Amino acid sequence: MLLFVTIILFIIGLFIIIKGGDIFINAAVHVANTTGIPKVLIGATIVSVATVLPELLISTLAAARGASDLSLGNNIGSVIFNTGAILAISLIIAPQISSRNLRSKGFFMIFSLLVLWALVGDGRLSLGDSGILLLLLAWFIYSSIREAKQDKSIDFKPSSPVIPLSRQILGLIIGAACIVIGAQLLVSNGVRLAQILAVPERIIGLTVVAIGSSLPELVTTITSLRKGESSIGIGNIIGANTLNIVLIPPLCSLVSKGNFGPGLENFPIFSHPVPTTVYIDIPLALVLLLLMVVPSSITNRLQRWQGATMILLFIIYYTLIITL
Repeated sequence: MLLFVTIILFIIGLFIIIKGGDIFINAAVHVANTTGIPKVLIGATIVSVATVLPELLISTLAAARGASDLSLGNNIGSVIFNTGAILAISLIIAPQISSRNLRSKGFFMIFSLLVLWALVGDGRLSLGDSGILLLLLAWFIYSSIREAKQDKSIDFKPSSPVIPLSRQILGLIIGAACIVIGAQLLVSNGVRLAQILAVPERIIGLTVVAIGSSLPELVTTITSLRKGESSIGIGNIIGANTLNIVLIPPLCSLVSKGNFGPGLENFPIFSHPVPTTVYIDIPLALVLLLLMVVPSSITNRLQRWQGATMILLFIIYYTLIITL
């Protein structure tokens, strides 16, 4: 009976999150058209903040309970899933032109991950380390607004609103609420199933929790592709990844009073327990981000072969962490 109820709640969560994504993207597109704000900026800010809420809630709650390995695994796992699966599938379906704004955000995302990697290399993200990441967050928000204003190709003139702005904002709120509620149902019931199988905490964070909490990004990207608004989806992925790196880890460190960092774990290629998040997960996330950003900076395009290569690496990685 418990298994049946868990599966039913999982399916309900999936339905709610899909419907919420549809409502949210519609509202985001209307807000962009009404205000004249570029859609890529909408995707990297408003949409990203809303879709990253599940990761924020799950990670901070886990950190507060002392499950820092699940929390950090969720953050890095979300970056890996967002890039190696969601963005990869998006590029295979619809290759994109890489704008200067997109490339600058991509390089900032890589730099931020390198900083996080260096900070947690000693096994702990201190309160002082958290301050560095929060400064990077402030710079990300400031530079996003500045770059959009400096881009002469962007027209900030609003179109004539068909739907009142108040209703559009209400749509954002309702859509975001559905996304969060649906993700919570998915993740809580997914974790319950995983725990029955005695899966290690880090693996739960990297797989069930990371994938479940990244479903808002997946739904948002698929919905934006279906509606021909792929720039919102890609901007959302970049924004969500950046927030997973520079916002959620420092907040987790703050709620855990500085007792936050990767745990030690046995891994076949090492002779002793190591922080596998530092040795394996973050390097893989970095490779995926480099594969996304560097070639597109040369060709000015995000191409299908990048998506195919990223999803291949993602499949190999998930196969290894599940089987080893």
